[in-house]
Amino acid sequence: GINAEYGGRVHLLARIIELTGLKFSKRIKALFNSPPAGFFDRWKGDLIEEFDLKDVGTRVKHMNIIDHAKGYILRIKSLETKVVQKRKQLLSESLTRFESALASNPNNKYTLRNYAQALANLEYLEEREREKENRQPDPSAQVISSFHMNPRLELSASLFKHSLKVDPSDTLSMSHYSNFLLKNSRPRCAFVIGLQSVVHHPSHMPSLYQLASLCNSLGYQDLVHLLEIHSSFLNKNQQNK
Repeated sequence: GINAEYGGRVHLLARIIELTGLKFSKRIKALFNSPPAGFFDRWKGDLIEEFDLKDVGTRVKHMNIIDHAKGYILRIKSLETKVVQKRKQLLSESLTRFESALASNPNNKYTLRNYAQALANLEYLEEREREKENRQPDPSAQVISSFHMNPRLELSASLFKHSLKVDPSDTLSMSHYSNFLLKNSRPRCAFVIGLQSVVHHPSHMPSLYQLASLCNSLGYQDLVHLLEIHSSFLNKNQQNK
């Protein structure tokens, strides 16, 4: 019947309105609340005029997918250039894009993870610049990077945690967070997160290699041996496929 033909479209339109935050006039609301067939049967031409759209929600204004993509590209470009000032510029621009994306979707684990990485990378660059200016850096202060003493790194850590709260099984976020903790003199915390990463995704080779290297530096030789056996087993299986 007519309802079967148009009913799905009405539900789809309702979902689009919910996701985008679009707001329409009373005329459209009245039609929308009419029986499913009525809405489309009575408006088969131009269903909605421009003046019927009263407001555009935050999600559409920010277009978080586009902002995230641009931020990601800028972050990757920053890794490809050796010119420090250019890297800083690209990272700063990427942060602006990620912030814009998070304004409309604060629980996007991909944006949270990339924002955390870009933020930390910018801090590392500026930290090295400060060390060069001082010329005689205090060895005990290298990557002092205590989250409680460095607001930028503290925020970066919070972003990683938020990403993992959104998806506790996200192996890639765990792997990057573990690497972040290691860089900031938290080897044992990095080990715990790295171990969780491997538990959730035992076949993720980068996580396995990263954890093996970390175990080796911590003196956990038995674990290193087990990880090497496991990695070798995975490689053989992959070759036999």
